[in-house]
Amino acid sequence: MPIPTIPTAAEIKARIIADIENKLNQVTPALFKSFTRVLAGAIAGFILLIYQAILWTYNQIYPDKAEEVALNLAGTLVNILRLPAVFAIIQCDVTGVNGYTLQQGVTFRGSNNIVYKVTTGGVIAAGVISAELTAQESGEIGNLPNGTILDIVQPDANLDGIAEITATNTSGDDQETLDSYRVRVSAEYKKRRTGGAPADYEAWGLETPNFDWISPLDDPDTAGEVIVYGRVDNQTDGIPTGNQRTELEDCPGRCQVGSLVRSRHPGQRGEFRGGQNGRRCQSRL
Repeated sequence: MPIPTIPTAAEIKARIIADIENKLNQVTPALFKSFTRVLAGAIAGFILLIYQAILWTYNQIYPDKAEEVALNLAGTLVNILRLPAVFAIIQCDVTGVNGYTLQQGVTFRGSNNIVYKVTTGGVIAAGVISAELTAQESGEIGNLPNGTILDIVQPDANLDGIAEITATNTSGDDQETLDSYRVRVSAEYKKRRTGGAPADYEAWGLETPNFDWISPLDDPDTAGEVIVYGRVDNQTDGIPTGNQRTELEDCPGRCQVGSLVRSRHPGQRGEFRGGQNGRRCQSRL
């Protein structure tokens, strides 16, 4: 049955007056302040609010129309939670005096004015140590390209004072938008997941930072192989970077398909094997 159209307050008022006239078997006077008209006007406003409340409640049942609170509840029922903001984690070459230990907690600042803290240091050998740094502010703002130079915040006589980004271990991402979350929740209700169906690959891929569209396909040339096409929301052309494709292929702990075997530059294929269903997954542009 289609959703009924909510009548206007004037239409509701006219119906009330007509009902009263029918019950009393008399016509209501045309006077503006007649008792029946005043009563009908007051009741009409209340009934209109009830109509609107019913329609609002009806909309909260369906993820496609639900507001944020109801959408979160609908997602919780099927174990689909809104993705939080992600802190960028980068790999950097830090130069300094041989034998000196780069301690955790040393901070560097990037051209984006974001501070990065050393989370995995080590002993400098051959003048350099490859260290892992984590952005201290979540979101896409923490992403910087390879080759970017960071400046040390607190100078250290044993360090040259700079760190060069060599890789991105985890891409920073803003909190998932309500529209993107709505798509995932709605898909969970509409598409059956079995642990290795197309809906599973799509859901796993959409949990990867920055990916807003995933399309899995069986490889027509190789039995038991799945090709995953992906698009990201932080590149002008939507084409994921090599690091982003690696994150998609890795699907940390979510895919349950297997461990990463190798990943090539964009335009070629990366793949991983094993897992519960023994299938191999590849990411493509």
